[in-house]
Amino acid sequence: MDVVQTKNISLYKFIRYFRIILNCKLISMTAEEKIIYYVLAGIQAFVAIGALPVGYLFITHPDGSAVGMSASMLADSPFHDFFLPGIALFTFNGLFHLANALLCFFKYRFAPAISFILGFGLIIWIFVQVYSIGLNSILQPAFFAIGCAELILGAILVKKRNKR
Repeated sequence: MDVVQTKNISLYKFIRYFRIILNCKLISMTAEEKIIYYVLAGIQAFVAIGALPVGYLFITHPDGSAVGMSASMLADSPFHDFFLPGIALFTFNGLFHLANALLCFFKYRFAPAISFILGFGLIIWIFVQVYSIGLNSILQPAFFAIGCAELILGAILVKKRNKR
């Protein structure tokens, strides 16, 4: 078997497994559930759109200068610069929210549970942030509310799914 055939077989297996994952959607759902999925997708895309660039800027400029912040804000926190918070922001609030926004958009079965976890994570993120640097932006309570909305909407969908 030559290299081209091996690559084609591997690609075939990848596509086959990917199709199995794609078929994990809920088969039937109410109009209300569809709306909740789309609302969750929108909320999570919004969080990701905000977190990805800021997380990237914290990673590339750990002193916070690129976003108009100073590392002196972290004086009472366990961090000396914004590098580690930037990685966490980029990964958890950026990439994970973006990935689950896609899962919600395509109405995957496990997306509500992930939404619940991401909402809880966002709430914890805001608590830690306020504890570390204080309440100094209107965005902190706004993202706390967004985290609560994610958690509640995810719980509603999980509960509806478990009733079936």
